[in-house]
Parts: sequence; structure tokens; C-alpha cells
Amino acid sequence: MVRQRLGALLNEVPYRHDTVPVTQGGKPVAALVDVGLFAKIRLMEVEFDRTLLAGEADCLVTGDHDSLALADRHPVLTPADFASRL
Repeated sequence: MVRQRLGALLNEVPYRHDTVPVTQGGKPVAALVDVGLFAKIRLMEVEFDRTLLAGEADCLVTGDHDSLALADRHPVLTPADFASRL
């Protein structure tokens, strides 16, 4: 679907401030996001890296879905996952 509607989706994403998942074989492989969200994710990633490298934190605990997107590269836990480790 994305391939056929790419132009329209690229026009919609910034105005709707939404994400569009891109799948391949029924599995998510990427997402179209508006540039504001992308900048926010990059800023969180830089700050998180700085915090981890400084030894100030072992993981990030958050319920924010944007931050949870970093979990494939960094130790990010939901509050429930963190509580289960206590």
C-alpha cells in the first residue's frame, strides 16, 4: 500500500503529525514520521547516550511510546517492566 500511495502519504504525515508504519511481508520494517517527531526522537537518543556514558543511569524507564522506540538500541523499560525487576 505504501508504495502505491507514497506521494500522498508524504504530504499527509507532516499535517497530521502522525506516523505511517511500513511493512514488508506483514512485518513492520520502518515508519514514516513527521520531522518534528524525528527531531524529538534524535534528541532523546543523544541525551540518553550522554546519560548512559556518564554512568548516571542503567536504563530509561518511560511510558512514552516515542522513547520506547529506542529500546532496540538502548535499555529502555516500561514502568511495569521496571517494577517487575524490583
